[in-house]
Amino acid sequence: MAVETQVREVRRDPEVAGPERPERPERLEVRRDELETQLRRVHDGALQEVATLRVALTVWARAADAGDLQTARGMVAALRDASDRLLDELGALQAAVSGWLEYE
Repeated sequence: MAVETQVREVRRDPEVAGPERPERPERLEVRRDELETQLRRVHDGALQEVATLRVALTVWARAADAGDLQTARGMVAALRDASDRLLDELGALQAAVSGWLEYE
């Protein structure tokens, strides 16, 4: 069976998409210490949470394969907690750096 692909022009609907953003500047001026602080937050926060998620996921998969429901359930709780922390950290990071993208 042949699959037909249709491509259509996508037009911006201001009522759906909201107001247009102004032209983005080519350069952003960010103080070095502010940038270093946010990069440290990524390394110490978000990346550590992702590492925690990977470890918990591996333990969960092994426990599930072995039929160890108690460990598997514990890892599901750990995954949920780590993903909540990751989302909180990414939200805070987004809020912190969004001011860098504000322009007139």
